[in-house]
Amino acid sequence: MRLMMTLSADMAHNADAISAYLATERVNLLGFEQLLDEGATITEHGDAPAVVERDISPLRALWIVDVPSRAAAVELAKNAPGGDGTLEVRESFTPQDFGVPPDPDPPAPSPPPVRKPDTHRYIAFIRSHAEEKMARRFILDGPFSESKELVGGYMIVQVRTLDEAVDAVRPWLRIHREGQGVDRATIEVRRLL
Repeated sequence: MRLMMTLSADMAHNADAISAYLATERVNLLGFEQLLDEGATITEHGDAPAVVERDISPLRALWIVDVPSRAAAVELAKNAPGGDGTLEVRESFTPQDFGVPPDPDPPAPSPPPVRKPDTHRYIAFIRSHAEEKMARRFILDGPFSESKELVGGYMIVQVRTLDEAVDAVRPWLRIHREGQGVDRATIEVRRLL
């Protein structure tokens, strides 16, 4: 089962400790990204123009893992090292989850895109609500409709600046808002390590 684990915490060193822990537990790690503090949020409400603010969440890292079950992922999260913070466990969907038949001869995963000169990678993710800072370890076995839920989908872009990243993902905000039939939506854009 493919799942996403996200870490929200005040101390970035938790991400390294959790990555090492996942390696010792022989978890099939499909992806890992650590987020820097450079970022912005884009919020669109109704027909008003989108508002861009230099405000970011406490999200520090995300892992895509392949584990036997959600219960196994929750147990991993409960036993993960580190201090204060929130680990959220939620499904990471594949095309087969939406009715696409499995490929009997799947192609090998493609290599990561070549890094263009003078660019940075930015992640853009749908935020469900403004989150609160947590003062203790907290495990969320998502998805939830609670205000603690953070990541509702993400994409990664490669551009030169944060402003270019915001411009590149701005159309996604409207697509998400209209596709989900919601009046208000927020996307957070963060630079990746």
